[in-house]
Amino acid sequence: MSKAQRKTKSIKPVIPEDQPAVAAENHRAISKDDVARRAYELFLARGRAEGHDVGDWLEAERQLESESTAPSAKAVSSSSTSNDVQDT
Repeated sequence: MSKAQRKTKSIKPVIPEDQPAVAAENHRAISKDDVARRAYELFLARGRAEGHDVGDWLEAERQLESESTAPSAKAVSSSSTSNDVQDT
């Protein structure tokens, strides 16, 4: 099978049922360019030491995935504010 005939698999985010709006709001598609930029930043931070390209790429993907699924400060602050209201 040639490269042109291959189909790529799309990765769908897993959205917790108890927080669908928050999870969907925080998820952002991660492009290869995003991963490449982050991997290059890791390369520079390590002093341009060669031979870690695959590790940098995988670490960049992990970091970006983690950032894209983490609750935003806005979502966290709005949910904690509603919990702070006391009944008198």
